Amino acid sequence: MRPELDVLLQEFERLSLDDRVFLDFVNDDELAVRVRFQKIANGRCWSIGYLASEDASRQTVSRIHFPAVLRAFGVSNTLFERELGGILLTQAAFADEFVREVSNFLGVDAVRNSILQTQQFMDSFREAFSKCTRDLAVNAGHVPDDMSDSNDLATFLPQKSVEKARPRFRVVKNS
Repeated sequence: MRPELDVLLQEFERLSLDDRVFLDFVNDDELAVRVRFQKIANGRCWSIGYLASEDASRQTVSRIHFPAVLRAFGVSNTLFERELGGILLTQAAFADEFVREVSNFLGVDAVRNSILQTQQFMDSFREAFSKCTRDLAVNAGHVPDDMSDSNDLATFLPQKSVEKARPRFRVVKNS
């Protein structure tokens, strides 16, 4: 099952280890199209343009507008999703190799303990941040008193403060 394109773009922006990515495609009209990703603070991370006249045709947009622009340039969503997903999978393979190499060098237990400590810290941080945000919202009167302990509280908080749980790492012992 493939994620929707907008979810893939969001997760790519969040998870990618690369600050820049260049992807070249041939569109429906057999014109070469280049897609660029560049991590930047303002959120307009995606650029697309025809390779023959890239400077003149390049459009830089946020991930919200990118799917429509990708369609306008005639690039196959399926092919684009496959390439973007492939980059993340390659990065995951390199991360796995990195963990194995560091485990061989520093020891499996040291790496396992480091990963577990980092996960515990991030869980504690996420919980403290959520509690702080909840308390601020309740104290500011943005949440009705009868909902201050409810699971529906997330609907009253800014979307950016409500984060999905990140996937947990698992150290697999070499056999």
